[in-house]
Amino acid sequence: MEYARLELLKGPSFSLSNSCMRAQPISMAQRAEALKKLAEAWQPVYATLDSDQKRRMRFVAMHVLHEFKAAAMSRRTQEEDEDED
Repeated sequence: MEYARLELLKGPSFSLSNSCMRAQPISMAQRAEALKKLAEAWQPVYATLDSDQKRRMRFVAMHVLHEFKAAAMSRRTQEEDEDED
């Protein structure tokens, strides 16, 4: 998938709209703030877990982060498609 996206960047039709460029840092800041809040809320719970529970939680967290990344990429692609229309 990443390779296909890179190939799109090489094409003559590739262009970044000004609104897309301006929206990106705002979106990133919102995601960063949400992650900070999640980390702060999760810390007391994580402290109560034993080592085996922490190990399993790391596995789950990696899976969830992978899903978040996929959803973000999908949303970004959808936004780019809407900008082209």
